[in-house]
Amino acid sequence: MLTRLLLISLALTASLAVRAELPADFTIAVLGDDVASADILVLNDATDFSLTWGPESGEGYTGISAQRLNRKFDDMTYSPAVIFRLLSHKNGKTDVLAEQQTACDGDMCGIRVYTNGRITKITGGHSEPLFADGSVRVHVPLAAGTVFKVHAPEKSNTVIARRDIAERVTIRPALFSDTQALAEHIAASRDSLEGYWQYLDRNISKSGVDFASGYRIATVRDGNSYQILYLGEDNGAWKPLMVKGLLHPTIFINHFDLEWLDAQRLNHFTHETSATISESESILTLSFPLFGAQVRFRRIPAGAAVRQ
Repeated sequence: MLTRLLLISLALTASLAVRAELPADFTIAVLGDDVASADILVLNDATDFSLTWGPESGEGYTGISAQRLNRKFDDMTYSPAVIFRLLSHKNGKTDVLAEQQTACDGDMCGIRVYTNGRITKITGGHSEPLFADGSVRVHVPLAAGTVFKVHAPEKSNTVIARRDIAERVTIRPALFSDTQALAEHIAASRDSLEGYWQYLDRNISKSGVDFASGYRIATVRDGNSYQILYLGEDNGAWKPLMVKGLLHPTIFINHFDLEWLDAQRLNHFTHETSATISESESILTLSFPLFGAQVRFRRIPAGAAVRQ
C-alpha cells in the first residue's frame, strides 16, 4: 500500500522537487534533544488525511485531520468545504476534541503546525487559523523523540511544503556541573574578573532581538577567555550553569570581544559585540551596537549569589 510523496524544496525552483514512493503512514520528522521550534506544512489531495504528533514509543498521539466534503449542489454550484478535527488518541481510542469547517479550493488541502514551546499555531485550508478561539488548548511538545507523521490514503499525493526544525545553539560545554563546585572555585580564585553578577538594567533602542532580564550570571576563566555562565531559572531554553557567552580579552584593559546567545538560544551574536568591566570592577557592560542595545550587570558577593 503505497502513496506518492513529493518533497518540495523551499527554494523557488520547482525542478528541485523529488518524487518518492512511501507507505501511506509515514514519518516527517523526529525531534532531537534541544529543539526551539517546529514548523510543518503538509498538503494532500485525498478526501481524508491527517497530521499527528506524539512520542516515539507510539503511546498515544494528538493530531489534526482534514475531511473534504466536496459538496456539489448542482452543475453550477460547488462548495469546497473541509472539516478539520482536533484528535486525541489514547489507549486505542480516538476522541474528537474540537472541529472547525472552512474552505479548501484546488486539488491540494493543507495542514500547518507551528510551535516554539510557548506559542502554538494551527492553520488549515487557505491558511485559516484553527481552534484559535481559546475554547481548546492545542499542545505540541518539543521533547526529544516527538514524532510528526502523515496519515494518508494509498495512491494519494502528499507534499511536504515546509519542514523547519530549529535547534538551539550551544557555544561550548560549561566548566562546572553543579553550583557548589562553581562557588568553591570562585571563593578560591585570585582572578578579580571572576565572580557573580546580577542583572542591573538595559537600554534597547531597536527591536528584533530578545534580551531577557532579571537573572544572575557568573564569569570564570576558560583558557585565555572567560565563560559567562547562566544562573537563572530553568526556563526550557536555559538551565543553570549553561554558557551564556564568552569574553575574549583585547589589547585594552578590561575590554573584551563578546560572544552571546539570545534569550531563546537561537542567535549567536559575535559581530561588533563587545563588553567592558568598569575600573572598579563592579559593573559589567555588554554592548550590541547593531541592535542599539546595551545590557549591564552589577557585581554581587558570593554569599548573595548563593542565597538568591
